[in-house]
Parts: sequence; structure tokens; C-alpha cells
Amino acid sequence: MAIGDKIISFWKQVKIKSSDMFTLFKVGVGIKIPTHKLHVKDKTDPMKLEGVQSDTSSSTKFLVLDGSDVIKHTTGSGKTTEEVQDIVGAMFTGNTETGIAATYEDSDGTIDLVVSGPTDLHSAGVDGAANQLLTDDGDGTVTSESELTYDNSSEILQIGSNTFNTVSIIRQAHTDDIGGKIDIEGGDSGGTNKAGGDVRIYGGKGTGNAAGGAIEFYVSTAGSSGDTSHLVQAVDMTITDGQVAVNGNITVTGTVDGIDIATDVAANTAKTSFPGFGTSGGTALEGNTTIPVDLTTDGTGTIHANNVPTLNQDTTGNAATATNLTTGDKTLAGIITSKGYIVDGDRNGSGNGVAIHVDAMDITDSTTSASGTALTYNHVSFENPRVFATNSNVTTTTASTVFIKGAPVASTNQTFTNSFALFIGGGNSYFAGDIIVAGNDIKDSGGSAAITFDGSANTTVTGNLNVTGTTTGKQYQVFPTNFIDDIGTSEVFLPIHGTTFEQSLVYQDDVALVAPCDGRVVSVTLSIMSVTGTSDVNVRVYSRAPDNSGTSLANWTLEETEEVNITSTDDSHVVHFGFSNAKHFESTEKFAISIQADSDIMGNTFIYATTVIEWDYSTLLGASAKYDSVP
Repeated sequence: MAIGDKIISFWKQVKIKSSDMFTLFKVGVGIKIPTHKLHVKDKTDPMKLEGVQSDTSSSTKFLVLDGSDVIKHTTGSGKTTEEVQDIVGAMFTGNTETGIAATYEDSDGTIDLVVSGPTDLHSAGVDGAANQLLTDDGDGTVTSESELTYDNSSEILQIGSNTFNTVSIIRQAHTDDIGGKIDIEGGDSGGTNKAGGDVRIYGGKGTGNAAGGAIEFYVSTAGSSGDTSHLVQAVDMTITDGQVAVNGNITVTGTVDGIDIATDVAANTAKTSFPGFGTSGGTALEGNTTIPVDLTTDGTGTIHANNVPTLNQDTTGNAATATNLTTGDKTLAGIITSKGYIVDGDRNGSGNGVAIHVDAMDITDSTTSASGTALTYNHVSFENPRVFATNSNVTTTTASTVFIKGAPVASTNQTFTNSFALFIGGGNSYFAGDIIVAGNDIKDSGGSAAITFDGSANTTVTGNLNVTGTTTGKQYQVFPTNFIDDIGTSEVFLPIHGTTFEQSLVYQDDVALVAPCDGRVVSVTLSIMSVTGTSDVNVRVYSRAPDNSGTSLANWTLEETEEVNITSTDDSHVVHFGFSNAKHFESTEKFAISIQADSDIMGNTFIYATTVIEWDYSTLLGASAKYDSVP
């Protein structure tokens, strides 16, 4: 037995019977003075038992340590229900929770868990401005929609972006039965005799003198029997700028300013008079009659017609079939609005505006503010229409907003000195788009073609063209470049400067020019007095930027080469070298023209040469400046 790392022999120290040793003595392990029969002490894990067997009987006892670390046993589970509850409750009470509140109720042994709703989703990756609504992208991802906002303080739901486009609220289609409805309902009232909430529909506000947005009501047009969706939706009613336009019939079951439509119209089968219009005895109404009145409602289902003028009308037929005004002049003091207007039928007349005449009148601008500016004034205005087609893939060959078929035709007993399809008596004319002349000619007042177009962007001016200002664009200039030479295999340069001496060096002042604008060599035309051999002759165009003297031909750029074969029988024939339309040089560059044969084909002889240069004056250098490179 080891005590304090020393071996003690009980038989030497204690003179006692061996049978009394464990009865009278206490054994200590790691302690000098044990307090119990077996007293074990160590800094950590003082005891270890191996080979202990399990026991599932109901009388199983459990070893426990009391407050003095004395081993004792207990039966049952070892902990009472209250003890277990207190232990678990302490775990929740002493813990830190996020997004959930946990409370241990010791009185009934329960734990209350309350989950608080999230108030900040930025940590979850959701980001956006105030009032934006959240949508599910379909995969669990939440998006804050910048184009879908709700302001709780003003109770405004706003959809759409800051663009000119269409935002739609559409009920889901019913695939196999009647489509579902959408109800827009004002708020119900409470209390005694309280009015219900209004339903208001607003068109968008315009600016300046432009019209506000219209309110349009659409109903699709029925097609053939079957399950094919309607293709076209027509505007049945439009409300815009204080006017209501209805495409179709208006059915009124109540009264209009005291007139019961169902009763009074039925009683007056001849449609000859209705009470409330004109004098007390009534004013006759026949046929299709438009009454320019102001309509108001008093909120009780009655429409009142105010400011009813005297009805000056003259129509034929009854109200259901009348289509034509009877003969005689008619005067309307108001505005006529119609879906179409056709002038037809023969009549007598001459002079100014026989079919349609817009007379001189005084127009007063009452809308533009003082010192303000009105953008436009159009006395007669044609707005471009939008043209639809019921059937698919319709093509119209030619469409126009205004079409004039032709000039008046002189018929029986009539002779025209001048006949015009369009005659503008005075004033300037402004065309914002292209002018297309199908007849090719623009004629002067005498009827002669002054300007002719050939349909290929070429224009011919017949007669003189007098220009009082500066003409910019591309113009030709002819240079006489005659010289005497023995043309052979050596390359020489044509004297553009005006002398008759060709040069073998490209930089000589006789043969090189500085270009004030962009341009090209159009052609070089030769006539050689005496030719003694046959060879290919090349004429070349060179250019040089303004950063080098160009004393060496290697510093020049070869722009283009033209080649013609000349034979010994070509004495005094004309040899023409025509170049492409490509630009050969730019402003500030020097250019030169050379000639060279493959073999010696002549002795010294006269060579008559003419060179044509095309200058593009739209690129002409402007103010005084120094140039180290091409601008």
C-alpha cells in the first residue's frame, strides 16, 4: 500500500491481529488522515472503476455525492421533475436570444417562446428605398421593387418607372370559362346618413398648353364563334379635355334636364318636339341633330343641359335613318367634331374655295400668359393617323396624311391657262422632312425645267446658276501640266505648278502642292507627239503629311496607280488615266503625280497633259493656325 510515495508495512508498525485490520483502521489514498473507511483524494479524477455492469431493474440505486463529497446512493431517476425543470429553465433564462423571447414559468414548469417579426431585412440581402414593396422571385429570393411602392402616410400605391410606357393591372385569365371580374369600390360609410366614398379616375396631368391624359374605355370586338380570343379592342368611350366621345349608342333610362327619354320620346313617335328645348312650346328636332350644350349632373341621376342655344337645323328622315342635310346653306356657330368628312355631289360655283373654303378670320390667343411664348400656331392642322388592320400581315404600298390626286381638269366649255394640284399664293413654305420629286423636274414660272433629277442622286441645272454666297462642297479644278521628256523606265513627276519641266525628285516645287482641303486626283489626260515603242505606262498619286520635308520618295504614301498600254502607233492619240472616287489627300498634306513606263518608248518629245483635281471645300482650313499633323 502506497501512502505519500512511501511503503509502510502494517505488520511492522502495528502489533494487531490481521482479522482486525480493516475493521478498526481507515484507508487513505492521497491523504494522510482519512475520515472514512476509504478516503481517496487527488487533484483530478480521483477514482476509476472498470468492469461495472449495467442494471435495468426497478430497484436500481444511483451513486451520488453529497455536499461533503461523500458517496451515497439513491433510488429512481436520480433527479426530481422539479429539479430537471429548474435546470432546463435556467438554461433558457440565462441565455441570450436573437429574434425570439424565451421565458421559464416555474409555477407550471413550462417555457414560453415568442418569435418577433423581422424589422430589418438588410442582413438577409434585401436592399431598397423607403416604401418599396417586396416580391418573391419564385425561388425564395426576396426583391425590393423600386417600381412598386406604398406610402402608408398618404395611402398611395404607385407602380411603374420614370419612363413613357404602359403599366397594366390585369386579372388572371380564366382558361376554360367566363373571365373573372375586377371590382373597384369606394369605402363604405358608417354612422347615420353618411355618404359612401367616391371612386375617382384621373387622367395624367399635362404641362403648358398640351392636353391632359384621356380616360379611355375599351371593349373587345366579337369575332367568329369558337375559342379564339378577340384580336381588336376598340375605344368605346374617351374622356379628354372636358369632352366625352362615344363610339356607339347612348342609352338613358332616366331624365335629361326634365325629359324622360323612355316616356317622352315614345309618346312623340314623330320625333317632332321635346319639352324643355327652345320656347315653352318646344322646338322641333328631326333627324341626326347635334346640340352644343353643357351637361352637368346633380348627383341624383339627372343630367342637366345648360346654355341651350336656338336650334337652327334642317334635316330629312327620322331620327333613326337621317343622314343628309337638306339643300340650302347651313351655318354652325360651334365646333364640329366627326369621325370622317366627305364632300360629294355636283354643284354650281366658281372662284375661291368652291368645295371647302376657310375664310379669313380673327384669332385671339387667350391661353398664352403675358410675355409668354406660344410654341406653334397652325390655322389648319392635319395630324398623322395611326393605321391598323383587322387581319394580320397587311401591307400598304403608299400611305399619306394628305393626298391630292391631281390638278383640276378643264372639261366642257372650259379652258385653263394654268392648272395646279397645289397652289400656294404667298408666304414661305417649310418642309421638315424630305422632298421627293417623282416627276424629276422642277420648273420655273414659265413652265421650263430648271432643275432635273435623274433618280440616281444626280442633278442637272438648265440655264445659269447664280450663287451670291460661297459655294462649299466638291468642285473640280483643271491644271495644265504640259512638259517635254523622254518617258522611259525612270519615274518622273508632272509639273502641276505651271512650268513645263518635269522633275525626278518628288519634293521639287514644280511638282508638289500643299492641299488647303481634302481632295483627290480625278484624271490625267495625255497626248504624246511621238511614240517609238510599246509599253505599259503607269501614272501614280503620292501624298505626304506635314511633319516631314519628304525629300525621299520612301517618306511618301502611294495612294493609287492607273495603267494604260501605249504602242508605237499612238502618236498624238489621247491617253486618259481615270482615278477612283477615293480621297487621295487631306488638308495640310502635299501631293504629287508621277509617270513611268516599263521600257523606253520615245525620245524627247512634246507631251500635252491636263490634270483635273477635285477639291472638297467643306474641309477647307479656317482660321490662322499652325499644323504639325493632319487636322
